[in-house]
Amino acid sequence: MGAKPGLLIDEKETSSVVFFPSTTNHLEGEVFVVNNEFIQKIDLNAKTFLGILKKQGKGLPII
Repeated sequence: MGAKPGLLIDEKETSSVVFFPSTTNHLEGEVFVVNNEFIQKIDLNAKTFLGILKKQGKGLPII
């Protein structure tokens, strides 16, 4: 499985809180604490990110 897009909620020194939206409803999902070494940031604000998810990921930058 490849990378899973999520919304960075809070970033600390070694880990961060990330919201991973559901594939069926982008306003629902799960919140996880993720080790920072596994996070790859992309330059998108929350509004743009959620808009891309409404289009099933079309327009999401691939890194």
